[in-house]
Amino acid sequence: MTASKTNKLSIMLIKKEYKSFESIIPDSPEVKTCEIDSKNKFYYSKVPPHIPSWINNFFDDKLENLSDIKVASVKGVLLTKINIKSNSFRIFAVTFGHGRFLLDTSRIEDRFGLKTVLNLIKPDAIRVINKKDISNVPKHSIEQRSKVGNRFDFGINIEQELLQGITGKVKLNSEKEFGKTISGSDSLSLLAKINFGGLNIFLRSCYYKYVSGTYKADFDWIDQITPVKKPDQINRLNDALIRRIKDNQFGENIWLAVPEIVEWQLIKNFVYDNKPSAEYDDIFMENFVETLSSEELSDINIDFLKKIKINANNPDGDSIYSWSIYDCLYGELTLYGKTYLLSNKEWFQIEDQFVKKINSFYDETIAESPSLSFTFPNYDDSNEAEFNKSVSKITGLILMDKKNVHYGGRHSQIEFCDLISASNEIFHIKKSGGSNVLGHLFNQGLVSGELMKADPEFIRLVNEKIGGGYSLPESIDTRNFKIIFGILTKIQSNITLPFFSKIALKNVFSRLRALGYQAYLMKISTAT
Repeated sequence: MTASKTNKLSIMLIKKEYKSFESIIPDSPEVKTCEIDSKNKFYYSKVPPHIPSWINNFFDDKLENLSDIKVASVKGVLLTKINIKSNSFRIFAVTFGHGRFLLDTSRIEDRFGLKTVLNLIKPDAIRVINKKDISNVPKHSIEQRSKVGNRFDFGINIEQELLQGITGKVKLNSEKEFGKTISGSDSLSLLAKINFGGLNIFLRSCYYKYVSGTYKADFDWIDQITPVKKPDQINRLNDALIRRIKDNQFGENIWLAVPEIVEWQLIKNFVYDNKPSAEYDDIFMENFVETLSSEELSDINIDFLKKIKINANNPDGDSIYSWSIYDCLYGELTLYGKTYLLSNKEWFQIEDQFVKKINSFYDETIAESPSLSFTFPNYDDSNEAEFNKSVSKITGLILMDKKNVHYGGRHSQIEFCDLISASNEIFHIKKSGGSNVLGHLFNQGLVSGELMKADPEFIRLVNEKIGGGYSLPESIDTRNFKIIFGILTKIQSNITLPFFSKIALKNVFSRLRALGYQAYLMKISTAT
């Protein structure tokens, strides 16, 4: 039945493999229960009244006589079985106070609230979004508009941002049941005139909204990339990864890459702490496997990969960067007909058509070779700075590496490029690395390209740095410029990029080409 008062509800759907209340919240001395009936059980835990910590932490002894200032908290969870078909049921959790902390999040259905909300709102009725950029450095953000809008108003990049939560206005035909505004992530949050008496019918309605799939008409892109959260699924993926390493079947699909932006000119070599006597000028799976004894390789597991460190040493032999093998590990696996990616220590499942779309773009991109006004020398295995200087000396290209342009404020610096030719060829050079490193490279090229197109003042500042008898025109025709991303590598085969770097590259190329530039990706390898 409908309640006369509005209640704030926070609802979670329990994964279908958990059929009993005990499998969801195990018995504990700290947690008390109240069995309402065979289908409803209330769990609660309370903290006795106590003096809040800020009384002593902030005021020292100034308020020691105020013993009547006390706080208390209660955690409550109602577990309820809801019949969804004549012969099956699902368990829901409705939390009160801090009740969510009584639940193990691994037992909660991923994106239940998100999908339910997307099935209840119009595409142009979004109020708040919670998103995560996964293209290079993972970045979480929450954005809110004073007026409702669509995904374009929020600037959601559907190819490299995960939608993790959303708040929007409910469609008119569902307002009476679900209220005017609703929020969803893994949980569903709303204000509605529902009490215990009407909960069974209401939760059944929530379930049917969750499974309806009507969101696919406007929000189908949310299924392109989904994080893997189930522990057993993560374990299966880790096991498959370990088998590939043990069997030397990593090839181009499992590799190591420096996970952050580093000062390459400061690095003399890399060593693995399980065999510090072996020094390498870069990190590769082949090198790491070489350091393992046959016994270590046979017994290798994820914990071992998280324990073994890669140290980047300076010329004095001091470690200036250090990461675990797992920090540097990237992988693309096909398991049970599905595509999975390991990036920044997280597993993601990628929708098949999206994989084909991104890989098709990438294959076309690496097949296009820029026609240059000179012959680019081979990579001589030096660091980026030394290589750029060498190329400038050999070819006459203008060296721009480290010549930062102060633009947009006293402390804002833009690196325009690394090298530029008198034939309007602009080069951004970086050693091959992980998504973080390559994302920085691509964004650098995009930012300088956009500013060069948009602001004559930026061009004036760049010309002050260029010298060498060449300067950019005050008003440029972007069609006459080539922006080229050069990847330094010792590998002779085609460049292998992490999948999320391919996504970032596609977005950057799309924006640069929309501005009129010619954009290319180029491998610069050592001599054969």
